[in-house]
Parts: sequence; C-alpha cells; structure tokens
Amino acid sequence: MPRALARVIGRAHDQVMSQSILDFYRSAVPNVSAGWWDEIKGPTRSRGLVLLLPDPPEEEAMSLEVAERLGAETAGLDDLNHCWMAEAPEVVAPVLERSGRRSTEPSEASHRAGMLQVTPVPFRPQYPLGTL
Repeated sequence: MPRALARVIGRAHDQVMSQSILDFYRSAVPNVSAGWWDEIKGPTRSRGLVLLLPDPPEEEAMSLEVAERLGAETAGLDDLNHCWMAEAPEVVAPVLERSGRRSTEPSEASHRAGMLQVTPVPFRPQYPLGTL
C-alpha cells in the first residue's frame, strides 16, 4: 500500500474498524467460498478477468482453475501485492480497460452457449493519480 494512502487509512482507523475487520475475517471460517459453485454451471455471460498476483504456485493454480471454469481471461500483476488497486493504479488501469474492451467480445464458450455479453464500465480510479 502506498505510504500516503496508509496514512489516510491509519488516521481513520479505530476500535470499531479493528473489530469489523476481525469479525469479517472470522466469518469466513471454515470456507467462505463453500457454496459459490452451486449455481455456476459453465462460463459466465461476460468474459471476466481474474488478476494473478505473485502468489504461491498452489494459490495461482486455484485462480487459474476459477478463470477456466468461468471462461475468464487472466492478467498477471507480477510486482504488485494485495493492495494492487492503490499500489499502482497507473499500471492496473490499462489492464482493466483492455479487459473491459475485450469483454464485449463473446468468449468462444459463451458464444456456443448463446449467452449475451455485458457491456463493461470504464475503470476510473477513486483518487486521481498523485493526489494522495
């Protein structure tokens, strides 16, 4: 996370935020994604994008499996971390925008299934670059 953004978040951080974060993470036990696949039978209507971070190989393998199952494309963010959206929006924005343009083109799997495509919304960082 960029230092300036960390300072902004740090100033807003209090006991309520700490407890909320802990409650959120603890609610994910034992498996937050246990029922996610119940309704998903194949590729989604829009191609989608799975971002690949510099994770251990077993975690990347799970991300690649999700992308394949959903018919999504993947994009590597090799040098970025968990807070990639704040860390380097100037790097990530073009990746998201390229994916958004391509998501209007049907994936082969969704085309075979006769699925409609969703028109993407352009990515706009919440904070203009360099303002933090």
